[in-house]
Amino acid sequence: MKKLTSILVFIAILTANLFSQDLPQIKHKVIEEVVEDINIFNRNNRKNDVILTSSKSGDTLILVAKGKDDVVLKYTFKLKNGRCDFQTVDYRCISCAEKNVKGILKQGYLGWRKLGANKYLSNYFYQTELELIKNEDGTIRLVYQYVNKSKKEYKLWYKTLPKI
Repeated sequence: MKKLTSILVFIAILTANLFSQDLPQIKHKVIEEVVEDINIFNRNNRKNDVILTSSKSGDTLILVAKGKDDVVLKYTFKLKNGRCDFQTVDYRCISCAEKNVKGILKQGYLGWRKLGANKYLSNYFYQTELELIKNEDGTIRLVYQYVNKSKKEYKLWYKTLPKI
């Protein structure tokens, strides 16, 4: 069941034509799990218009989903047990990115709270900060980053933030 759920989440993330929501992998995936998901995605989507390629550089995994709208995902794996601590998603399509952000922020189980104009904080289970960056060239980048705080400290901070 865990593997099936992982596959379904990954397909939702990487299907460029359906990019309605991207979910953070922060602290929940190791590089081998992401690579396995890529291989499964490629096997199951040969007829799809999305071509997914990956490369690895040190502790960083780079995924490129080429299709109607190209999307580049980068993950670093520096947490204990090799888990993901940092993730970016780069979009060329502004409307796709905006739609994706709306979908992400609607995910109730992530419990997003507003940190600033384009920054959000998830609940303690995910310990993730999300930032939306609009680049000068018109592209948009989502940055997910692990927040290293004790449970008590994190929850106290989280409670002070406004709900979205």
